[in-house]
Amino acid sequence: MKAHILVVDDDSHITSFLKRLLAYEGYSVAIASDGNEA
Repeated sequence: MKAHILVVDDDSHITSFLKRLLAYEGYSVAIASDGNEA
């Protein structure tokens, strides 16, 4: 079973980088830009 990670940050460059990196490592990744969206 693949782990799921939620990345929350208001900087789209950071979230984009982390999404690509974690997906490459085999994780399922969701992105939110703030706590309300998360």
